[in-house]
Formats: sequence, structure tokens, C-alpha cells
Amino acid sequence: MLPLLLLVHLQILQYTKVNEPQYDLDLFASNRGLTERTKSMEDICYFLVECAEGKNGARKILGTYPCLKPSDSTIFRTSLAKYLEALRHDSLRTSAPQQIPYWWKDVMVRRSLLEECAGEKFMRILVAFSTHVLFEKSKDCTENPTPAAYAEALSLAQSKKNAWTQAATRLQQIQGELETLRTRLDKPIESKYSTLATERLTALRDAKLDDIRRQWNDDEALDFLLDIAGLQRTSVNGTGWLTDSIEDK
Repeated sequence: MLPLLLLVHLQILQYTKVNEPQYDLDLFASNRGLTERTKSMEDICYFLVECAEGKNGARKILGTYPCLKPSDSTIFRTSLAKYLEALRHDSLRTSAPQQIPYWWKDVMVRRSLLEECAGEKFMRILVAFSTHVLFEKSKDCTENPTPAAYAEALSLAQSKKNAWTQAATRLQQIQGELETLRTRLDKPIESKYSTLATERLTALRDAKLDDIRRQWNDDEALDFLLDIAGLQRTSVNGTGWLTDSIEDK
């Protein structure tokens, strides 16, 4: 169970080596060579320290990484043991009773465990450390689930969506109008003037225009306009005209 938890944590933290063939449930099994186990421990722990303290902090704490000789590895384990013990102590001391980080409670940090790189007690150290890093990384998300940048981006996206929806609706209306126009063009309406020549149509137009101009003149035009509006004229002392609704009479 502990090896699986460690692999899951490393996957969530996007550890680049976690997909390599050797990173399986037997990564720190005792039947695996000590040199390989030590190298995997150094790589994983340096990555976790870098996640927790940043690149500069990791270089200051574990300055001998990558360990190229046995003395480098010895210094690495000594520095790592001091760092993990201080981290565990500070986490348990500064937390409120209801917020005690349970993953550190039953963990013992010993340099000898880091030298063996195997066994349940060693795995508890790695799982507790990776859990601590995960919680630190996720603090921003849990304390502020909807940061201002996200809310601003969401508002902008919604406004863009509304504009796109309006544009799409307008385009659909235009498409419908074009379809109607296309249908009418494909099936022209028959007219009694369809067979007339252009000269004849022009003459009819001019004749109609003359008729309208003769009718739309002086009082006759005004009477016609009042009639279609439902009004009539009444004289007031011969000084002017008032219009009253026929329906009011």
C-alpha cells in the first residue's frame, strides 16, 4: 500500500521519472540492489525538497546532489535526515490540535533508515514527506478555490459567448431570409405584366403617375387623406380648419 501511495503522489506532483520501468511497487524492495535503491531515494527526495523549498532552497539543503561518489551520498543522507526531522517537528508543533498533520505522527526519521532505503519505516518517511508536499502545493486551491484571475477569465468568456450567440442568431435570420429569397427566385410569381414589352410597361407607369398627380391636388388630396384616416373637416368661423374623428360624432 505504501509504495502505491508514493507512486500516486509522485504522479500527481508530475515527477518526470515516475513513468520509467523501474518505478513500480518493488522500487524499494529489499531484493533490489542497494545502489539502485539509494539512487532512486536521492532522486525522489531531491525532487520533493525542490517542490517544497524551490530550486535555490534545494541546492542549499542538498548541495551534494547529484551524488557522484560515496562521500557525497553520505552527506546527502545526513542533510536530508536533519531537514526531514526539522520539518516533521515544525509541522507537529505549529499545527492546531484539530489540524495536526496525521501523516507525520507515527514517522521516525533516522539516517540509518535512509541508508537502508527499504522497509515499512523507510516507506513511511517518503509517503509522509510526499503527502506534506502535496498539501503545501494544494493550499492555494483549497484556500481560494476561485481566484480572481479565474473569475475574470470566466466573466470574459461568458461575455464573448453572449456576443457569439447574438451573432449566430443574426446569421440564422439572414440564412432564413436568403432561403426565402432563393425559393422565390426559383419559382417566379406570374404577373399579368410579364408578357408586356419594356416600352409598354414604361408607358403604363407614366400614365399611372399622371393619374395620381391629378388626383393628389389641393383640397381633393386633403379630403382623401382625412377619409382614409377616419377624420373629417369642420370650419371654425371661416378662419381655419379643424379635424374631428368621424367615430366621435
